[in-house]
Amino acid sequence: MPEAKDFKYSDKMKSEQAAEYLIKLAEGIRDGHLTLQGQGHTITVVPKDVVKLEVHATRKEGKGELELEVSWKEKYVFSAKQLEVEAGTANPDFAQDS
Repeated sequence: MPEAKDFKYSDKMKSEQAAEYLIKLAEGIRDGHLTLQGQGHTITVVPKDVVKLEVHATRKEGKGELELEVSWKEKYVFSAKQLEVEAGTANPDFAQDS
């Protein structure tokens, strides 16, 4: 498979399978090495010790969306800003519309 400079992947799957992909991505970020393969392409990226994490979540009209972007440069200034993430049972006030 040829090494790509740009890699995109999109597919519908069960949330459990998506979570497994996210776990593998998190492990690769932590370990500093990720190789992605799919749809005839492959790319290897080497995240640095300090990364920038962007999270964007929306919910409207029975549809939810979560976008994650992780980027890095050779030199980053470390920031002490905190992101809080909770997982588990959904709050009934925020349950998806049926």
